[in-house]
Amino acid sequence: MSTKKTIIFHHLGFPIKLISCPHILVEGELVPDVDYEQLEELMFRVLPLKPTRLTGAELKFIRHHLGKTQAQFAKWLEDNVDDSSISKWEAQDLKPTGMLDSMERSLRMQLIVRGLKRQRRTTVPVMVMEKVSASIATNRSDPLALKMPIPAKLPKDLLSAVALA
Repeated sequence: MSTKKTIIFHHLGFPIKLISCPHILVEGELVPDVDYEQLEELMFRVLPLKPTRLTGAELKFIRHHLGKTQAQFAKWLEDNVDDSSISKWEAQDLKPTGMLDSMERSLRMQLIVRGLKRQRRTTVPVMVMEKVSASIATNRSDPLALKMPIPAKLPKDLLSAVALA
């Protein structure tokens, strides 16, 4: 038995609204029928494009996805940042990190370039957003919203879509 419904998904550390998400019955309970590795990779590629500031939870997700400690991530940012700054930003949890605009733009660009390089080596799809080619909520209190199923093509205007709210 399979059904579709919209849910708020919290398993990556921050809320994601999965629209028309397929569900399957497992041991009498309806659970999202989602490829979690694919969703994680997708969120890694979508977060740099979201129109609002990154939250502490999103920053922590990005750092974990890159497989870096706070000290390694601070060094990777190459912007005179130390691990105590990373810790402070991540502690904001679901609120904006408070990092400088210029630093956040630089981080977003590094992540986009990294995602483009990875796209050439992998078949993991990239989210196509509604206005920017995705359906990402613009209100800071709203979760990111993803329409299911996930499209398999990279939008051609990906780099031109980068903007901070």
